[in-house]
Amino acid sequence: MLSLVLSSDSHVFEPPDLWQTRIDRAFRDRAPRIERIGGADHIVVEADQILSGIGLISNAGARFEAPETISAQGRFEDVHRGGYDPEQHLEDMALDGVAGEVLYPSQGLFYFKVADTPLMSAIFRAYNDWLADFCRTDPARLKGIAMINLDDVPDGIKELERAARLGLSGAMITEYPLEHRRYDGSEYEPFWAAAAALDLPLSLHTATRRQGKIRGAGDKTLRDASSRATKAFYPALSMCDLIFSGVFERHPRLTLAIVEFELAWAPHLLSTMDYTYRERHGEAIYRFKSLPSRRRGACPREGGGRHTPERLLPPQRRLKLPGGRHRHSPARRHRRRQHDVGLGLSAQRVDVSPIAQDPGGDPGRGAGRRTGQACPGPRSGDRRRQHRPRVQI
Repeated sequence: MLSLVLSSDSHVFEPPDLWQTRIDRAFRDRAPRIERIGGADHIVVEADQILSGIGLISNAGARFEAPETISAQGRFEDVHRGGYDPEQHLEDMALDGVAGEVLYPSQGLFYFKVADTPLMSAIFRAYNDWLADFCRTDPARLKGIAMINLDDVPDGIKELERAARLGLSGAMITEYPLEHRRYDGSEYEPFWAAAAALDLPLSLHTATRRQGKIRGAGDKTLRDASSRATKAFYPALSMCDLIFSGVFERHPRLTLAIVEFELAWAPHLLSTMDYTYRERHGEAIYRFKSLPSRRRGACPREGGGRHTPERLLPPQRRLKLPGGRHRHSPARRHRRRQHDVGLGLSAQRVDVSPIAQDPGGDPGRGAGRRTGQACPGPRSGDRRRQHRPRVQI
């Protein structure tokens, strides 16, 4: 049997004439375009604002054979045709053995840096129209992600609803908005509600900050390297804002994907979030109405009974050390007995055999239950599934 390979983060390349042919006429003089500067092609917007080169896009595949050749300098003729031709794209997928792809933009990522809100929204509308046409070539295999500008939330909701009508499969928003408009703000509530009602997952994709310098653009400094090495900082802030402000409790059907930021940072962040929620009530001021139980052999109680103590991570094993000593100090053992409550966010040991036996079954009826959990039945599973934030990293 052939294995099913799905790409959750593939990229198209927006053709050079997209903005001149599709953007609203009022914005065509200021729309993005490709200009050859110093022998290389660059994305230019407004009169002379250079957003980025296209070298990293035209170098697709080089990282596997000659990563030292990767350069920001590139030309459109070096871009693989499958980036902008859907028929060729499908042929490339067949060559790679990929059954389906979730599609994000390439140079379009940098358009979140466009300062003018109406222009940015017009750019996004034109891109969404083109991407919808691209995906219609094979909608079962090509799943496009719309670009949404949330500078104006009502306008963002209108474009989200339009993206759903176009047949797009999700929406990307800036990984980190302007500092005074972070995602814990109440102004975004209608947008979260709309995304949940439309069942459209939201994405925070790398290189989509609303503010700050584009890495590699302008004068070269060591801070570009520092920015790349710490790029998970900003989506981590956004994720914390969403979770600590209770967005996922108010909108349990909302799904958030954090895209192209790797994964190793996530367990540590979840641990520090749990610590903050337990022990810094003056900072974690939003208190959840209920939390999933995380201790083995215990389930949330009905009728107002007290929840069992919550922990971010499953209980650590006691490791015997030389001389009969144990890993945990008396103080640590005392803390383990305290009734502290955490967010219940991290991964834990699970029994996935029911999922393998019945992939389409209800996870609340046993699939994915913690190893050794003593309380079967759909009620605990449903409660756990309802209140755990749907965040994919």
